[in-house]
Amino acid sequence: MDRDLVSRQEVRDLCKQATDAQQQFSRAGQAEVDAICEAMARAGYKAARQLAELAVADTGMGKVEDKITKNEFASRDLWEVYRDFKTVGPIEIDRRGKHTVIAEPMGLVAAIIPTTNPTSTAIYKSIVSVKSRNAVVASPHPNAGECTLEAMRIMAQAMYRPSLSVQRILIKRCMISLSAKVLIGE
Repeated sequence: MDRDLVSRQEVRDLCKQATDAQQQFSRAGQAEVDAICEAMARAGYKAARQLAELAVADTGMGKVEDKITKNEFASRDLWEVYRDFKTVGPIEIDRRGKHTVIAEPMGLVAAIIPTTNPTSTAIYKSIVSVKSRNAVVASPHPNAGECTLEAMRIMAQAMYRPSLSVQRILIKRCMISLSAKVLIGE
């Protein structure tokens, strides 16, 4: 069987699973979304050094200290900016009551992860996607597969909530499996 055709079908299947899971996740309330994102930000910050070291080893690019700074910024600092953004339900009502802006997820985010800053990009795109109740499929550069996979695993583990079992499907199958299978060549 043609490896390229098999890989393409796996991507289609995983995107469908992500879309199905995201439709369930789209019903999450603001408090639940914020709790999940806060946990993801804390986990990314805590793993900043580990991920920076892995990124430098995996890609052969950059300095560990610089990547630590970027990972901390993509997790803690990002969350401090977006923490109070409302992303569920009505977010804007004009004074005259003539129109209301309602936050709705878009569905599936395709996250292209570069070799230059793979772990901070994976952290950032995961948090902003989940904050807006979207699924995210990560596609790392082939030279950044291992470190991206670990960053996504950390994000997945941080966001898991037994009360929202769909997240295990959303994250594990789409973020992690797609990264591993398509870009590491498994």
